Amino acid sequence: MLAFYLSAPEVENDRRALNTLVGMRRARKEGRWISSAPKGYVNKMDDNGKKVIVPNEYAPILRWAFETLATGQYGVEEVRKMCVEKGFEFKKSQFYEYFKNHAYCGRIIIPAYKQEEEQIVKGQHEPLISEALFDQVQLALSGRRFKTTYKICVRDELPLRGYINCPQCGRKLCGSASTGGSGIKHNYYHCKYPCKERVKAPVVNDAFSEYIATFQFKAGVHEMYDIILQDVFKSKSGEKNATKQALQVEIEKNKERLNKAQQMMLDGEMEMSDYKEIKRNIEPKIEAMLNQQLGFNQIEVEYRSYLKKGLTAIQNLGHLFDNTPINGKQEIIRSTWKENGVISEGKVRTGKLNSLILLTTYGDGQYRGDKKAKGSKNCSLSAIVPRRGVEPLLPE
Repeated sequence: MLAFYLSAPEVENDRRALNTLVGMRRARKEGRWISSAPKGYVNKMDDNGKKVIVPNEYAPILRWAFETLATGQYGVEEVRKMCVEKGFEFKKSQFYEYFKNHAYCGRIIIPAYKQEEEQIVKGQHEPLISEALFDQVQLALSGRRFKTTYKICVRDELPLRGYINCPQCGRKLCGSASTGGSGIKHNYYHCKYPCKERVKAPVVNDAFSEYIATFQFKAGVHEMYDIILQDVFKSKSGEKNATKQALQVEIEKNKERLNKAQQMMLDGEMEMSDYKEIKRNIEPKIEAMLNQQLGFNQIEVEYRSYLKKGLTAIQNLGHLFDNTPINGKQEIIRSTWKENGVISEGKVRTGKLNSLILLTTYGDGQYRGDKKAKGSKNCSLSAIVPRRGVEPLLPE
């Protein structure tokens, strides 16, 4: 009898654990998320009193992270840093695992149990991304471990490292410096063993600079750029005006308080020490708010100068590429190419150009406003994808 009483609580605990497990599996099979909400979601209760997860204010950042990683042009760590800049802090050790979570595309994973195999069911929650995008991200991540996550290096001498493929075998070209007998370092883009492709970095960089210089924006693009920037500034002007008005109200209130305190001190209703303390507290606040107002005014004054510089920059992409820092160079590369390009014998050819570039520019001397373009050396740098069979291409 004593043994029965001693074992009864253990049996009861096992029964409750089994009931809990069965209930959790049933909830998953119904498509419900039963644990803490993943990043980008928040736990809430629906009208029936059941727990659900709904997207929160950070969902757009996570969606952007999936879309960016799916392009294959950024590494996981690069995407994480850009998310941090957008205001969403991710732990480095966990960020990679977010891209493996099926919940973001509306799927619920039911682990295998006894005779039941693992199942994937459609969740009841709102997905942040499509299943196609999720699968595309998995392809981009396949074959890479977190510790060796693909990351494009940011060395000034090798801006194209990670963005060009080997003309011989099709793999991404690496880049490194080699020290000669004179002790001077020479930079090269090169393939991996057993491929022996190797080319001087300055030759490749100059070829891309000349190539990007062949793009001329079509008529009307400058006006469109002007209109877009004006819309951006105007969309924020209402908010800025409201902030400026609120600042002005606070400035007037604090000035009035200071004047009242001064009057009370002069009338003998307040000690000089008390007045000095009030003045010491209020005057820095007024000065800070006045400086904030001046900052808003300065932004409006600099708008036209900013616009003029922007228009000058897009008129000469080659000059912009040569004179911008390394991060800017890589932004130009990513904005131009939809996929990695190939540079062979000092000539550039690409897989696919970015759709925005195709729509807004002329390339390869097509610019109708420059009749001499056909005779320039830049004409050999084709911005058009050659058809298969015209010249030796990469294996499919």
